[in-house]
Amino acid sequence: MQFILPENVSEIIGSLEAAGFEAYAVGGCVRDMMLGLTPKDWDLTTSAEPLQIKEIFKKTVDTGIKHGTVTIIMNGRGYEVTTYRIDGKYEDSRHPKDVTFTKSLEQDLLRRDFTINAMAYNEKSGLVDCFGGKKDLEDGVIRCVGNPDTRFNEDALRIMRALRFAATYRFSIDADTAASLKRNAQLLNNIASERINAELCRLICGRNAEQILDEYREVSERYGDLSSQLKDITASKTELEGLIAQLTADMCEQLILIAVGIERQQRLSADPELRMEIGIRQGQQDASEPADAERLALLRHECDRAVFGKMQIERRAADDKRCVEALEDRKS
Repeated sequence: MQFILPENVSEIIGSLEAAGFEAYAVGGCVRDMMLGLTPKDWDLTTSAEPLQIKEIFKKTVDTGIKHGTVTIIMNGRGYEVTTYRIDGKYEDSRHPKDVTFTKSLEQDLLRRDFTINAMAYNEKSGLVDCFGGKKDLEDGVIRCVGNPDTRFNEDALRIMRALRFAATYRFSIDADTAASLKRNAQLLNNIASERINAELCRLICGRNAEQILDEYREVSERYGDLSSQLKDITASKTELEGLIAQLTADMCEQLILIAVGIERQQRLSADPELRMEIGIRQGQQDASEPADAERLALLRHECDRAVFGKMQIERRAADDKRCVEALEDRKS
């Protein structure tokens, strides 16, 4: 197994080490390297605290400094570097209320979702695998780090991520993780629909999607009978891919124009105060319709989001497909 770090990543790690700190590539990029893929995103973790990171590098952005994350800009590209941390109490099933910085890499890895995503690497120390991620990757198993109930209560979106990984890579889900996943499915009520939909879109592009949706109905039936719907839609994988390919940017725009227009009209009809607010803002006495400029700006924003979202889904689906092909090549 060969690990090759990009020049920028090696330079960031080297600079932090030269200043007396530890630093590693971590998470999905390590997993992808182990699958023989070239990661698109590189996340790094370090024993240096945010202000210490900022002192070492000239160009940085405070992307999440409260939680220990600083983005280093190097040669026009951003790299997120996060201080080793222990997460505090989660109050919204998504984000920790606070974090405590630590000098222990193992403590940092302990807070992560699955063993296959809880590995770190640098050229000096090699692979750091405290929780058996390498073996789980080789065996094709999705397993939570530590107690599954704790992991899912911290971040309920991990439930969807577990299903998506299983569908994409044709992995099985560890028995304890699977039982906890089903037991905690109601926690998804605390997650924004946009985030759930993004995971669902990637999940149904997985080669094992139908089986996973059928096996984990405690989750999938919360969003309708997805398993049956998928059977109808995917009479053949080619047909589904053809439908996606036909959804052009123009079609996205027209669909969103219709959907947002209807939604906005419903909101105006149902909310007199909103109509009055828009009327006052536009200097109108009768605000049964939002002003053209405002409406067009809103629709253009939503169209841009739709087109960008479609591009993101297609890119991620292509990435997932390459992962599956790499796994199949290794097994053959």
